[in-house]
Amino acid sequence: MIEFVNALRNNEKQWKIGRSSRLSLDVGASSFGVYACEARNAAGVDVTTTFLQEGERNDLLNDGSAGPTEDTVATAESTVDGGRFTGGIEDLPPQLLMDELKREAAQAISVPSIVRSPQDVTVAAGEPSFSLECAAHPVETIVWKFNETMLAPSVKYSFEGAVGGKLIVHDARPADAGVYLCEARTAAGATYASARVTVAGGSLLEYGPTNQSILIGMNIELPCQVADQYRSTAEVSWYFKGERIPASGNPALGITVAPKGALLIKQAGPHNIGEYRCRIRLGAKEEEAAANLIIIERPGMPKSVKAEVVINDKKLPKVTVSWREGFNGNSPVLKHVIEMQTLATASAHPHWSDWERIADNVESCCSYTLESVRPSSTAQFRVAAVNKHGLGRFSLPSPNITLPQMPPAAAPTKVHATARSARTVMVQWQRPASQDWNGDIDGYYVRHRLAGYNIPWITNRIDDGQRLNYAVEGLLVWKEYEFQVAAFNKEGNGVFSTSVRATTLEGAPTQSPKEVHVDVLNATAVGVRFEQPDEQFINGVNLGYKVQLRLLKPSEDGQTFAVDDAAPVHIEQRVEPDSYEMETLIGGLEPWTHAQLTVLCYTQAGEGPASAPIMVVTHEATPSAVSNLNVDEVESFRAKVQWERPARANGRVTKYEIRYWSETAPADVRTSTVEGTETVFWLNDLTASTRYMVDVRAATSKGDGPREEVRFMSGVPPELPGRPSALAVTEVKARSVQLSFNPGFDGHSPIRTWHVEAKQGDGRAGIFAAVFNTSAPKARSLTVAGLRPHTSYQLRLIAENVKGRGAPSEPTKLFKTSPAPPDAPSAKLWAEPTSATAITLSWTPLQTNQWNGEPVGYLIVYRRATRAANRTRGRGGSEEMMDDEEQEEEEKPHELRTNSLRATEIMLRELAPWTEYEIELFAENVVGRSAPAGAGGAPIRARTYEAAPLAPPADVRAEPRGERGAIVQWSEVPRAGRGGEIVGYTVRLTPSDGLPEYRREELSRISHIAAPDQLTETFSNLRAATTYKVTVSARTLIGEGPPSMDALVRTRDDIPGRPSRLSFTLVSPTEARLKFFPPEDPNGVITQYLVTYHGADDVDPEATKITAPVSPTLFAFSAVGLTPKKKYVFGVSAQNAEGAGEPALVEVWTTLPNDMLPLPNPSMPRADPRRPRSSNEISITWSEEKTAQALKDDDFEQAVRAVEVEYQRANAGNWTKYPVGVDGATRVATIGGLSPNTAYAFRIRFVGDYATTSAWSAESEWTRTLAAAPARPPRDLAVTPEDADSITVALSPPERTHWNADALGYTIAYREYPSDGVWEQEEVPMVTDEKARIKHTIKRLKAFRHYIVQVRARNAEGVSPPSPPAFVYVGFAVPKASVTGIIVEPLSSTSLAVRWDALPRDQITGYKVRYAPIVSVLRPESELDGLMVVEENEATVEGLLKYTEYQISVVPYNRAGEGGSASARVSTLEDVPGPVSPLRFHDILLNSVNVSWAAPAERNGEIIGYVVAWRMGTLRGDTRQESQQTTGNQWFLAERLAEGEAYHFSVQAETRKGKGPQSEAEVVVGPVEGGPLSPSKPSLVPGAAVVRLEWEDRAPNGVGALPIVGHVIQAKRVARALGNMTLRTPAEDDDSLHRKRRSHSGKRPVHPMEEWITVAVVDGTEQRAEVHYGDLHPLSYYIFRVFARNARGVGAPSAESAQLFVPQNLPSELFYTSPWFVAVAGLVLLVLLVIIIGCLCVTGECGLRGEVIARPGTNTSWLSERDMYGGPPAYGLVGAGTRLHGGAGSTGGDSGHGGSSPDAGASGPINMYGLATDVLPPTHHHQQQLQHLQHAHSSQYDGSEYGSRLPTGLGTSIGRGGGPGSMYGTATIRTHGDQLPREYDADSFDDDFDDEDEMDDEGEETIRRRDDGNDAREDIASHYAAADKYRDTWRRVRATEAVSMRAAGGPPAAHHLQLPPAFTAPAAPSASGSVVSARTLSNAAPDSLESASETSLL
Repeated sequence: MIEFVNALRNNEKQWKIGRSSRLSLDVGASSFGVYACEARNAAGVDVTTTFLQEGERNDLLNDGSAGPTEDTVATAESTVDGGRFTGGIEDLPPQLLMDELKREAAQAISVPSIVRSPQDVTVAAGEPSFSLECAAHPVETIVWKFNETMLAPSVKYSFEGAVGGKLIVHDARPADAGVYLCEARTAAGATYASARVTVAGGSLLEYGPTNQSILIGMNIELPCQVADQYRSTAEVSWYFKGERIPASGNPALGITVAPKGALLIKQAGPHNIGEYRCRIRLGAKEEEAAANLIIIERPGMPKSVKAEVVINDKKLPKVTVSWREGFNGNSPVLKHVIEMQTLATASAHPHWSDWERIADNVESCCSYTLESVRPSSTAQFRVAAVNKHGLGRFSLPSPNITLPQMPPAAAPTKVHATARSARTVMVQWQRPASQDWNGDIDGYYVRHRLAGYNIPWITNRIDDGQRLNYAVEGLLVWKEYEFQVAAFNKEGNGVFSTSVRATTLEGAPTQSPKEVHVDVLNATAVGVRFEQPDEQFINGVNLGYKVQLRLLKPSEDGQTFAVDDAAPVHIEQRVEPDSYEMETLIGGLEPWTHAQLTVLCYTQAGEGPASAPIMVVTHEATPSAVSNLNVDEVESFRAKVQWERPARANGRVTKYEIRYWSETAPADVRTSTVEGTETVFWLNDLTASTRYMVDVRAATSKGDGPREEVRFMSGVPPELPGRPSALAVTEVKARSVQLSFNPGFDGHSPIRTWHVEAKQGDGRAGIFAAVFNTSAPKARSLTVAGLRPHTSYQLRLIAENVKGRGAPSEPTKLFKTSPAPPDAPSAKLWAEPTSATAITLSWTPLQTNQWNGEPVGYLIVYRRATRAANRTRGRGGSEEMMDDEEQEEEEKPHELRTNSLRATEIMLRELAPWTEYEIELFAENVVGRSAPAGAGGAPIRARTYEAAPLAPPADVRAEPRGERGAIVQWSEVPRAGRGGEIVGYTVRLTPSDGLPEYRREELSRISHIAAPDQLTETFSNLRAATTYKVTVSARTLIGEGPPSMDALVRTRDDIPGRPSRLSFTLVSPTEARLKFFPPEDPNGVITQYLVTYHGADDVDPEATKITAPVSPTLFAFSAVGLTPKKKYVFGVSAQNAEGAGEPALVEVWTTLPNDMLPLPNPSMPRADPRRPRSSNEISITWSEEKTAQALKDDDFEQAVRAVEVEYQRANAGNWTKYPVGVDGATRVATIGGLSPNTAYAFRIRFVGDYATTSAWSAESEWTRTLAAAPARPPRDLAVTPEDADSITVALSPPERTHWNADALGYTIAYREYPSDGVWEQEEVPMVTDEKARIKHTIKRLKAFRHYIVQVRARNAEGVSPPSPPAFVYVGFAVPKASVTGIIVEPLSSTSLAVRWDALPRDQITGYKVRYAPIVSVLRPESELDGLMVVEENEATVEGLLKYTEYQISVVPYNRAGEGGSASARVSTLEDVPGPVSPLRFHDILLNSVNVSWAAPAERNGEIIGYVVAWRMGTLRGDTRQESQQTTGNQWFLAERLAEGEAYHFSVQAETRKGKGPQSEAEVVVGPVEGGPLSPSKPSLVPGAAVVRLEWEDRAPNGVGALPIVGHVIQAKRVARALGNMTLRTPAEDDDSLHRKRRSHSGKRPVHPMEEWITVAVVDGTEQRAEVHYGDLHPLSYYIFRVFARNARGVGAPSAESAQLFVPQNLPSELFYTSPWFVAVAGLVLLVLLVIIIGCLCVTGECGLRGEVIARPGTNTSWLSERDMYGGPPAYGLVGAGTRLHGGAGSTGGDSGHGGSSPDAGASGPINMYGLATDVLPPTHHHQQQLQHLQHAHSSQYDGSEYGSRLPTGLGTSIGRGGGPGSMYGTATIRTHGDQLPREYDADSFDDDFDDEDEMDDEGEETIRRRDDGNDAREDIASHYAAADKYRDTWRRVRATEAVSMRAAGGPPAAHHLQLPPAFTAPAAPSASGSVVSARTLSNAAPDSLESASETSLL
């Protein structure tokens, strides 16, 4: 019993059980089968199925009766959950329904009864067969079982009878013995009967091999079965061709012996053909069986293939191919296949084409005649045989044959004719299809005739097969012609193409207007009448007439006129052709105009001939005033008056009237008249020295003209006028000023003209140029106009009289005009579209002086051009009203600014495509805006290019139409989104369901609509029950716009397609599990699947077929209870609301998988000859393969369920899987999506049940797709104007993969834009280089036109899609000429004048002048590069850098680009420099500071020095006397400053043009912020001659603290000790400060009391120093303090030290510093010197008479001056290379001041009395003073360190260090101009000896010495100061010398002493020519002489 939910269908039974979930029924024989349970609710229906099959016998059955019992119940459960079938089980048995089912089953069916039972039987082993029979009634089927195993039809068992009641067992074997059970069945039950079979006896061999024929490469097993009872004892052996096969097999033959004795052969081949024998041996008994193996394969290659040409004069030639049959592959040959390949010679490299199958089913052998073979081709043929197993190997190619040539079979294609000129038409075409050439095309015939006339053709022959265009010339102007083209070859010409028509362009008229008449109306107008020329001679559309007047050339006297052939048109007036008789009025002429008048007609092509010239003379009028009236050759009694004829005579001058009178008697006017040809008149009878007035006027026949007068004085010839003076400028405005002045001398003649010249700029540079002139003889002020606004000027005035111009006045003061709005930019304004959204606006930029104020930039104002009445013309002439928003947008102006003053163009972006704009350009400055640029200030108009539509069509909708159709509708694109003229639409339908990509592409539909007014499209044959996304996009000439929003449409349902991919996942002898997939085209919602199955051999399949429904969500079905080893046919069909579709069928054997043979290996695929190749598809086919067993018995063959296909592209290593599935039942597959002109190989493999696969087949032969047109257009299209009528098209080839051919050419299409005209084309020859940049020039275009250009790639198969269009403007060509003759001259330090040779104005727009400073390559790019755009051939470049070299280049330009340039280099003039960098102070000490700076950024010339000025002042700004110094360095050390005071410094750079501006800064001398911390209190360690100071520095702290670099030591004298060692206070010592301070020593310093004195400046970080007593005042008490210093300066002072007493006397010096040693050494040197001089005198090398003997070098010395000059002796010591005592010759560095100097001993003039250490002062500050002897003023050795505070030569430090020979200090050289502090005044010294130190006030040098730490030694001055006897001797010598000098009126010739100016006498010339002065000593005291003597020692 079985229970089911809801509803149950089984065959024709149906139970309805309401809402119950269980159904129970008794099970009978008829109950087995498929049951379906259907659940329903409001949402729908769901169905599931189950199977009921018979099981083992149930022990609960009643004693074998047929009736069922209640206990025999089978149950299947299902549940319904919320209306959805879920398949659950529920235990709710409906008992009542079960009882009813039991009764119905018992009444319908009964249990069968056995009528005939099988009988026991005994058979002999080896019997062919035996049988058992069984019969029952009633019976439905009988089932046989052997040993409890159900038997099924097979090789071993077969059944006979309707219900299988007879069992036949074949080949009786002992294993067949046993019990056989017969089971008779009905729906009510089963009955059983049985029989026993006994097999008696038998042989050794149960069964052996049989003859086999198998397919090559298959596996085969040859059986050799031993009987079961002998299997363990018998011996089995195999033999092949009589030779025994080893038990291990034969690997070479692929033979293996199986364990049970079978022989297995793998991949059988020809080497396995032969006899196989199986032998069984048991003892002496032996049995054997033999069989032959035959290998079947595809046929071998045919032999001796030949081809012969059969020629028929009337038809195309034929080819007969013959061959001999080859090996048939052990299978009958079914047919033959013939293939052909041809030699391709069209390309540069001839090659054979791919093999092409031309005959696929040749059944006869062994010849075949081929027709329609292409003529003039060289071909080869090959043949292959085909048997049942496939195509065999092809034969070797036949010998080449060449078919005879025939004329071309077709006409050229795409013939197109375009007019190129008035007499030329360009004809273009494409070659015929290659298969129609019938040989190589040798050329073309192009013929033409006038269209519409039946006249003969005119034929032109073109002997160039590659040429695809021809210019037909010599045609009639403006006539329509028809053209035809035909190709020809060697055999003749082919078919002419259909006619195409073209009209030649218009030409210029060939006839002038007729009957021209001229009527002179008055002095300024004439009337013209004429008739039109004949219509036939106009040659185009008559645009009108031009009436032209050309002036005649007047003679010099203006009275006669002659024809000037080169005269330009003076007046041209155009007349519209509105009537036959034309007339017009020409006005605006000058009186008495002499001209020639002509009339001509013109068309768009040009002007026709002019009519015969007619002389025209207008009426006369009164003349203007005479010109250049003046008086010359003035004498006392007569003068000559001369003039020139009036500028406008207005007729023939008949006379001149001259009047003159005296200014004193104006009433006495005398009048004279001369002929009109005279221009000179003499005035006689004049009164001498009298002023006269003269006037002259001309007269014509119409009257007298105005008078012109002049004034002169008799007897006084005119002179040039004098200079005006007292110029003053007032009322300064933007363009004018009032200039007042005092006139100068008039030159005895009235001032005829005042000339005003102006100089622009700052007044320091520039030139004067004329700006204004006026004739106002008595003027005292002028209004000077014509000035530039916002410009600095200086004006000067020049007077001009009859004699000429006078001298210019002095210039006015510099003034600047007021600013004003800028000048209007140039009238040359261009606006051209650049793209669909951009317009480029070009102009000539303003010059600097045209901005008229502080410039701001350029303003561009643009708006959409307005339309008349706010309407726009729609499609088809309809008008569309603009809405308010559109109108507001159209009228809204937009502004764009650029701040670049050099800008010459700007691009207006984000514009609307295909829209006309009005554009205005203004210049702006801070004052305002200029007038608009352009001619007349009118806005310029330009229209943007077209673009692809910006918006999609509106209101897109779609509806289903018919069974599988749809209709799509839409509205036009909104006007604002069109982007141009709409030329069509593109409609796309794309499935939106989840389909694979290849299916989406397959089912998508695209429709291109060429009609712009078509707004609907209908589609058919769509996929049923599919939702399509519908989009519509509009197209313009440029491209396709965006698609519309998706509109969805769903096609109607249809019956579904077949389910796909049927296979079995499990197969057993009694069960098969089927798997399938939904149909590719369900065509609706699948409601269920119907699965049917039946036996393949059933007589009536419909009667035995079982049908079972399957849920639409289940894709599997399991069939059970099948008959073993039987072939079944399963079918699956899908069902939807429209019905059930066609079933998909599949066969299966019910057997174990191990019993199935493996899948056969597929054969090699090949191209399907029945399906021709295309450019992207190749169809392949393969033969049906079977296993070896299948050849014998098909029952066990495994079926092929699917075929997998892979393909490989040539030169690509990877295999690509084809995504589309191929049904295993088919033998053909079409592979799509391939690339054109590409070779492919294919392979396949089979897919069977259980997802098993076979091996891959062998690769197919390479098959090439057909060539196709290029897939992509060229890349990188660029179009540029080449000349005024030509363009250059440059492009790059597309990628090689898109060529689809070996070579590629290009077709360039172009036409005027905008226009609806025909596209003209030019061809670019084929090329093979994929990387070459292709360039092509198109000539003979119309000038000043826009063109649109598109390019297509082409090959022999066709052309590619067009490239995106490119636009170009033709009319301007890059200037070919270069600028020459460039000259650049500097005008000032900031301006240059540039001029060059002018170029023809019709070739250029202007010139670009570029200028850039020449800078170092290491400097960054200058931002000062400039550009000027000018229209004339000269320019003034201003605002340049001063004194800078510039590169000036000039290049001509126009809108097409720039021409060749010329360049030159020149420098601007020098000027004053700019300011130096900010001053920096460092090394700030207590009395000095170092100031530094950097050179000016603007040198503006060669820097010759820097002027440093400083003054003392407080921080509040109080100033004192200023000091100034010039230096060549960029630093300056200022010394002798006062501590704690503020100083103001300024520095100016100086060039030859003057000083630049000052850079100023202030500094306070003394401790500085950032200086070191104060050291510790110094401790004193006194010594014999020095005192040592020791201290400790404090470490720097803080960020940025600088290290200590040295120290400054100061001492302060606090008390003075008297002789008795008592102290004097500072108050008591005040009086002594005014007395002489040298009472005890000649060199010890005198320091003021209570004043800090710097005694040492020490470098380094050592924290100790020594101070020599010689540097301190003797008998005094001192305290000390220490300052640390760093790079910034000194810091705070330390605490004061303890007091130190300084002794009066110091230790003695070393012996070599004693005078006696110096005297002895000098004496020795003197002796040597005398000897040398004596030798020189004897040899004549020296003469001393009358000469000044200069002092020898510093390495020699005189021991006695008197020996040489007769004067008192002199003392000194000179050692080679020494200073005073042999010390180093170079001075030490100045500690703390960072300076050093050359050896001071080598500077100054020659010192005749000094030593090598002597240094004379420089004289460049006081060249008017005489040079002083250096020893006379450089002996101040007071030992005071205070001297270090003195400035060294106005601040320049020469040196402070001393040599090692110095005892108390080092020598410090003080240069000329030093000033001593107040303590060194003469009144402060102790005696007269110190007076000479006052010479330091005159700027002399002073030598200071201090202790340097070496041995204490005395110098000569110290020695004489300590020994009175030497002092006295020295004084007597000097006194004697002075008395001698005074008595003699001056020194001897050799005594040229140079003394300070305060002591000099009148100068007298010396013997050597130098001037010296004698010192006056009349009032000198003895102390003074003594002091002088001591001073002169050094």
